[in-house]
Amino acid sequence: MATELKALEHPVANNSDYLRSSPATVWVKQHAKSWSAGDFTIAADRDGLSKSAKDGELLFSVQSKWASWSQKRDFTDASGNPLFQLYRESKGRTWFAEMAGPMRALPFAKLKPLPCALKDKVDVHVLNQAKEGGEVVLQVRGQDVWKRNTMVYLNDSVVMTVRRTDYLSVYVPWKRPEWEVKVATGLDLSLAATITVLLATIAYDSSMTASAIAAGAGAGGGAG
Repeated sequence: MATELKALEHPVANNSDYLRSSPATVWVKQHAKSWSAGDFTIAADRDGLSKSAKDGELLFSVQSKWASWSQKRDFTDASGNPLFQLYRESKGRTWFAEMAGPMRALPFAKLKPLPCALKDKVDVHVLNQAKEGGEVVLQVRGQDVWKRNTMVYLNDSVVMTVRRTDYLSVYVPWKRPEWEVKVATGLDLSLAATITVLLATIAYDSSMTASAIAAGAGAGGGAG
């Protein structure tokens, strides 16, 4: 998915420490050791040489609690310091991100999955802490039923792309996938990480349905 990213005219950020002055590549690796599928390592590319999170510069770690009704994910920085939490509302499908510890206040992002047959579709409402401030809406739009490629738009411009690095790992219980994330200049990498972790989580919501449809199409002997 070779898509040109457009630099943001005004930065969109929750934490300006994670703004970059040039386009960035981030790797998001989901860990098989977690029964909840909620543990991740998130790393930045090293001078264009990284091929996975294990080769990159650690940005964030994500831990989850098994059997948590809200599916809470705790994000920490490279030193293990708490940054923020991603969690689902008690009733419904909307997710929220809010700062951890004494910084906790109103959620800085609301991530709302929208009805869309098989493809990911999420609107992300961000309380922008960058210079211009105000609420910004990022539109997350899946590009295929396999949930392998996703684009994130700000207005009509693509500001982030997410690509799962293989087709089948999301359907294999003991194997966890990895994502390559391209982020435009001016978009907070912690927001990009939050969106990707959510996509990883909701990938399982309809993956079996997508797999069954794909198998049925194959058995039918041709494309519809």
